[in-house]
Amino acid sequence: TPVQVSKLLHKYFSPMTRIITNHHGTLDKFIGDALMAFWNAPLDVADHQKLAVKAALQMLMTLYHLNKEFQQEFGVDMRIGVGIHCGMVSVGNMGSSELFDYTIIGDMVNLGSRLEGLTKPYKQSVIFSESVYRKAKDILPCRMIDKVVVKGKTQGESIYTAKKSLTPAEEKAWAYHSTAMNFYYRMDFEH
Repeated sequence: TPVQVSKLLHKYFSPMTRIITNHHGTLDKFIGDALMAFWNAPLDVADHQKLAVKAALQMLMTLYHLNKEFQQEFGVDMRIGVGIHCGMVSVGNMGSSELFDYTIIGDMVNLGSRLEGLTKPYKQSVIFSESVYRKAKDILPCRMIDKVVVKGKTQGESIYTAKKSLTPAEEKAWAYHSTAMNFYYRMDFEH
């Protein structure tokens, strides 16, 4: 029912918002059952790319525990997809003379949204761009998923995912995957 949906979203959004703010992010807005956040504004945030990925992984862990409660109370599981990109955007009060919000706009925001849209077809909970990977790879296990041309672009964008940690079997699988991707993009199909 609408009342149950409102209650479910409140129970979901409250901890997710805390995770974002605890990782020095700024909650921009709720868009239906989605939320939009950004880092590095209004104040500079050191290592904001790393914090955004850490926040996304914490959100997934929190949702895993919330789903036990959601299953009991509402009979549903929630799944989320997180897209993360880093680049120059316009930040500030935007809107009309009667109503405005502090928000971000720009092509980089659109790319982040496109990456979120790729989480379903790639069956990944978190997908981020090369600009985020360059910062996150030092602190988290990351792997390249693919190189894609998203809607509205003509250049391919390498996309990545990450986990907090890997089991030995996952480490081995990710290493094989990385090697295979390198052969593939070099068009070395004999291996």
